Amino acid sequence: DLSHAIDADSDYTDAYLARAYLLFGLNDYPSVVDDLTRVIVLAPETPVAYNLRALSNYSLGRYDQAVADFARTIAYGEASFETYYYQGVCYFSLEKYEKAIQAWSQALELESENVALVVNRASTYLLLEDLPNALADFQTALELDPESSFAHQKMGDIYFQMEELDLALDSYSQAVIWDDSNLSAFFNLGVIQFQLEQHQEAIGSFQAALELDGANQAAHKRLADAYFTVGNYQQAVDE
Repeated sequence: DLSHAIDADSDYTDAYLARAYLLFGLNDYPSVVDDLTRVIVLAPETPVAYNLRALSNYSLGRYDQAVADFARTIAYGEASFETYYYQGVCYFSLEKYEKAIQAWSQALELESENVALVVNRASTYLLLEDLPNALADFQTALELDPESSFAHQKMGDIYFQMEELDLALDSYSQAVIWDDSNLSAFFNLGVIQFQLEQHQEAIGSFQAALELDGANQAAHKRLADAYFTVGNYQQAVDE
């Protein structure tokens, strides 16, 4: 077997590589790293070894080492969608958000219709307060998946920040249509309806939020304010 082959010839790189793949399937990532490090010592120009070692280091939470090995894989011209995707995940975990965006942009050049990744990149733009690029990515996500409640909600958040209340209202309304358990969308929908003096609609939205989380104090307060505004004082007191 592979272990015997390695015992017979400690420079048998193919055996180390084959065993590393088997161990990777068994989630034995430390052993994978050991075998692939041996492969790289014996045959430094083996891009698949760098890529698999990077994935193993990622699984072990060793993000710096993983990023370095992904970079070597890319340098050898052997990068795949998986390479760029996980390199981006590692950068994100290291809070290097600009680099995560760069890596995910490379991944999207290979799989442009990967909705989850478009949403990831959009959310990262939001962390950097880059609203135009975040909005563009969420719009792309909705072109690919019009039923994405999360993308509708995040577009609502962006429009809300931009004080585009009518657009925010439409986005949050779509978010709760496609996911009636989206607490944040119901709450923010109610806030905007209240600001637009749609008080009865706001009451309905805050009630929907409280059906999802009855202990939500912010929703209770907002609902009380809405009841008070329409003259329903007893219910305002009860809230």
